[in-house]
Amino acid sequence: MSDVNVPLLQKTLDWAYGEWQKKLRGEVSEWHQGDWTVATAEVYWDNEELVEKALSAGTACGTSCCIAGKVALDAGWKPASGVGGAAVLRDGEFHTVRDVAIELLGVSEDDATRLFYGQNTIYDLYLVAEEITGGQIVKPPALFVE
Repeated sequence: MSDVNVPLLQKTLDWAYGEWQKKLRGEVSEWHQGDWTVATAEVYWDNEELVEKALSAGTACGTSCCIAGKVALDAGWKPASGVGGAAVLRDGEFHTVRDVAIELLGVSEDDATRLFYGQNTIYDLYLVAEEITGGQIVKPPALFVE
């Protein structure tokens, strides 16, 4: 097992869980597991109602991201233009979102592959997190499947 930064992973999963709940309510969500980082309006380009909600909330020009992107953005990295959202910049340094998140979260390459997989659901994220933290992170009760 890696030396996982459990508090940071928990904080990031809590954010994703809250954003997932927004999606369930039909609200604009900044969690988009399928992209490292992307303009929020690009995520909702095919849903006029959500684009309008994003514009009225002032979030349309914001950034949506996967959990790796959230870790990097919260650490002060900014999305790098022209590379499909997969890279970030800070203090003149250029790195991939994946590499920054791996370092900050303290996860292995294999665990990162599983955790950052673009098709992960919120349930999948908690299952992987529970496994890689040896049970220190558990899924919220609302995610238990009977």
